[in-house]
Amino acid sequence: MRKSRFRLFFILTILGIVVLVFVKDLWLLGWIKGGFGRLWPGAGFSAQEIRVWPTSFTVRDFSLIHKDSSFNLSGPRASALFSFSPFFRQPLLYVKKADLLVDSVDSGPWQLRAFSLAAQRHSHWPFLQARMTLGSLRFQDKEFKNISASVWIGSHQLLIHEIRAQALGGDIRLKGSLQGDSFSAVIRFQGIDLKEVMDLVGGGKAVDATGVYSGEVILSWRDGNLLDLRGVLDSATGGRFIITDPALAREAISPGQNQNIVIENLKNYYYDIGKIELRNSGQDIKMDVVLQGGTGRRSLELTWHAKGQDDGS
Repeated sequence: MRKSRFRLFFILTILGIVVLVFVKDLWLLGWIKGGFGRLWPGAGFSAQEIRVWPTSFTVRDFSLIHKDSSFNLSGPRASALFSFSPFFRQPLLYVKKADLLVDSVDSGPWQLRAFSLAAQRHSHWPFLQARMTLGSLRFQDKEFKNISASVWIGSHQLLIHEIRAQALGGDIRLKGSLQGDSFSAVIRFQGIDLKEVMDLVGGGKAVDATGVYSGEVILSWRDGNLLDLRGVLDSATGGRFIITDPALAREAISPGQNQNIVIENLKNYYYDIGKIELRNSGQDIKMDVVLQGGTGRRSLELTWHAKGQDDGS
């Protein structure tokens, strides 16, 4: 009788282990699929493998697709290592280490390729240190390459130690912080192409401009509104600055200058030294442009409104 009970107990124990090891992963996959479906109707999640233990989580060969939009995400691996906290003021279970590899993300005009993220909780501070690399990020016809970032993630804030990218023909570096709906940053530009900048802010059709510029810009943002924008970009290599929209030229010319003469000169103007001061007037972005060339000095003020349309006001 005792042997029969022992055998039954042994069989039930083995069955329990099998259920714990295999069935829980299938149940979790179904739970994740259902969760995505509830949070984002029309979304579908799939994975070749899911492994879950009390303090670890691993997903392999996963994808997330939304059938009613162009969103498509796929990657080879995502994992997390958890720890239990003995302190009542901290969460009982928190992320100690996490890794994420994503091959591609497509969403409308956005395209992301070769994304990797490695995060680890700081040993003394309540921050999760994260390092990110990104092969390329494309928005419409603009592409940012070789992006890297180092950030510290807290419970209510994000500290950006550095974000670096090759874009706009040069090198861009950003340091800043995000807390709630407030964002502030210092952006340093090295060797960027003025033509690509004009195309980005929406002035490429009104201004035919070239030149290589470097400088620093300070930016602050809150509740979806631009609070402060100021900075200076300089060029010592020269280039061209031709306003192809006469209406914009008339509005942009500094007071005291003969409009007809300046407009005529701006039809074929080449400069040797350039300086651009950026500032904001409410939600509008203003560019004070000072150029020095063989045909004289030109001072212009260009304005791009919040909607991205420039009218030279």
